Amino acid sequence: MSVPQSDEDPRVTRTRAVVHRATLELLSEVGVGALTMEGVAARAGVGRSTLYRRWKDLGTLVRDAVRSRPGPRPAAMSGDPIERVAQVLEHLVEAMADPAGFRAMSNLALAAETDAELATLLHDDNAKRRQRLIDAIDHAIDAGAIDEDTDATFAAYALAGTIVFARMTTPVPLTIDDVPALMRQVIGVQPAQPSR
Repeated sequence: MSVPQSDEDPRVTRTRAVVHRATLELLSEVGVGALTMEGVAARAGVGRSTLYRRWKDLGTLVRDAVRSRPGPRPAAMSGDPIERVAQVLEHLVEAMADPAGFRAMSNLALAAETDAELATLLHDDNAKRRQRLIDAIDHAIDAGAIDEDTDATFAAYALAGTIVFARMTTPVPLTIDDVPALMRQVIGVQPAQPSR
């Protein structure tokens, strides 16, 4: 099956990526309240007119930048289903270990407490990411690799929640090396070996 190709000009694609990165960097550094279109344009090295041609306002730009964050690498449905769960968790561990990304999302979460539209964006974005983990756990249950009585949604909350909690409340975040032990504790199984 062929992958559809984008007709978008590569320069536009590059500019969008630079602007998204600049937006997330500034969210990390100054938070939502001090973020401006002018600041993003300066950080990205583009004119304000470039921003306003693609994003009508700051809210639109922030929403687009949040959605641009990479999700877990696609994991094959074939092969070891436990490895698939581990891969999704490893992606979360890496995301939590990135200081700038963590600060950006923390600042957005704080702003979302008083901004219903931003709260909806974050909840929807997190739900899509969490669903990948739920799907991976469901697949492992269906394959007989995890106990059939396991509730995939609660297991996903317990696995992901531990990673986030450790990042927020301890000086050292969990590492990829911690993923097998976490899986063994929560779902009773672990990958045979680290996925990388």
